[in-house]
Amino acid sequence: MSKQTKTKTLYVCDNCGQEYLQWQGKCDQCQEWNSLKQIHQAAWSNAVAGPTDQTATIKHQALSKIVVGESARFSSGIGELDRVLGGGITQGSLVLVSGEPGVGKSTLLLQVAALLARQQKTVLYVSGEESEQQVKARADRLEAVDANIIITAQSDVMALVSIAQQITPDIMIIDSIQTLNHSDYPSSPGSIVQLRECGLVLQHIAKRYGVTIFVVGHVTKQGTIAGPKVLEHMVDTVLTFDARSDRAYRLLRAEKNRFGDTTEVGVFSMTERGFESIADPSSYFLAERSVAPGSALTMVMEGRRPIVLEVQALANKTVFGYPKRTAAGFDNNRLQLLLAILERHAKLPMSAYDVYVNSIGGLKINEPAADLAVCAAIVSSVKGVTLPEKLCLFGEVGLTGEVRKVIQYEQRIKSAERLHYQTLPYQSSLVGVLRQLKLLN
Repeated sequence: MSKQTKTKTLYVCDNCGQEYLQWQGKCDQCQEWNSLKQIHQAAWSNAVAGPTDQTATIKHQALSKIVVGESARFSSGIGELDRVLGGGITQGSLVLVSGEPGVGKSTLLLQVAALLARQQKTVLYVSGEESEQQVKARADRLEAVDANIIITAQSDVMALVSIAQQITPDIMIIDSIQTLNHSDYPSSPGSIVQLRECGLVLQHIAKRYGVTIFVVGHVTKQGTIAGPKVLEHMVDTVLTFDARSDRAYRLLRAEKNRFGDTTEVGVFSMTERGFESIADPSSYFLAERSVAPGSALTMVMEGRRPIVLEVQALANKTVFGYPKRTAAGFDNNRLQLLLAILERHAKLPMSAYDVYVNSIGGLKINEPAADLAVCAAIVSSVKGVTLPEKLCLFGEVGLTGEVRKVIQYEQRIKSAERLHYQTLPYQSSLVGVLRQLKLLN
């Protein structure tokens, strides 16, 4: 006998996506009230199917007989994006691009669309947040107009399946997934249910037809990707833009990548013509440096890429009983700790100074490798002594006044030499380093 279809009724929480067989007032998973929505799914009944009917449709093979080939890759035309993706775009992959509003997600993807279109690839651009005229105006500004870019404002995800079958695009860009909806699920676009079901449909398109899909995803006020974690699980790559939209540069990181390394970082410069790759971030951040007391260089690792940064410190005599400590781009609690170490072991009266520390360029330092440079900059400001212009300092400072080697220490040394910067021979004492720099007697 042939299989028959029947309708299965489920109740899905609109807040967390938890499924229930019957309606209830409160979701047990997220504790929200009146969040369960009724949906209907088509289910196949196999109760009357014979054993031969079931086994005939099941495909299986030995793991040892599977032939593994290299994934087909092609360049996006943007070097920094290729770096983060692991060497280029993988055909048939599903890539989630997230970031705060205004950080440049749409701009970057429209540039990618133009560059791929010039490689004779068909690009389907799905604009759910802007009209076709608005996208065209941005494309004119970016010089990204090409006949191989097809644009639609369709928000029904099943209609996108039909369009994809008609034009067979090589690339699809969804801007954004929060605007898509699935007509089989009665909830508003952007809800948990819609994000999950639309994500499953896009995953089906990518894997079945070999279409590479870039999906724009918004972030919440807390900086996390909006929607359920299952959306991040079902995609192949999760790219995250740096949240500092007020800066002229952007950092692009891969939080997840099934086809490459997650330690790579792409650095971009925002211009009137869109994004430009920054191949040498150190020169970019040090372009306007002026050597003066309170200035020191350090080397931080953004992924596997070494970047030389300038750290500035300003120490002024405090006029109040309680000294002020302010840090921008550096952890303020870490600054308090380093000042206590300097007062205890270097015998400097830091409690009598207001201290301000700034990472030039706005790049946030998230590792202890900059401790030594921060200490040197503070003492340099207190003493009024200028550090050597090409000297690069990095090392973790401990509570007992010792200096410890940091992760990838040897790589930092080689990178500094390649970039023509000087380094000091390793010393285990902070006081010894400061004396060698002639900051202490």
